[in-house]
Amino acid sequence: MQNALDAVAADYVGFQGVMARLLGDEIESFERLSEQLGFRPDVLGLIERMKALMTTLSAMIEAGKDGTIDPGEAAAQVVLLDSMLEQLDRFTAVARLRGAAATSGDLLTKLPQWLAVMRDWLAGIGRQLMAIAQR
Repeated sequence: MQNALDAVAADYVGFQGVMARLLGDEIESFERLSEQLGFRPDVLGLIERMKALMTTLSAMIEAGKDGTIDPGEAAAQVVLLDSMLEQLDRFTAVARLRGAAATSGDLLTKLPQWLAVMRDWLAGIGRQLMAIAQR
């Protein structure tokens, strides 16, 4: 079980690294766009909750390695983080519907694609955690 948790932890570190770059580039640009559309406070709040949950999830995965926490509990947090990514994707859909694609089309094309990749990656981490929890 230890090797499996080490693999999940390494996978999650990779996820966090890509997510940090995504938050720093694409999502930062989307924050500016969301200000123009009037929902920046909602987007900022969501991003802050995502960052906090990512930190908590990292600690939970590490705690799972020493048996302090059941990997199934971490898997439940993965589901919550996935729902936050899904919510962020809904904000991009709202921006497109409000006509922002005319001025920010590239961003509104790339960001949903990035979010889909990150959600897929996160789903894999969740499946790994559930498989470990069921051992």
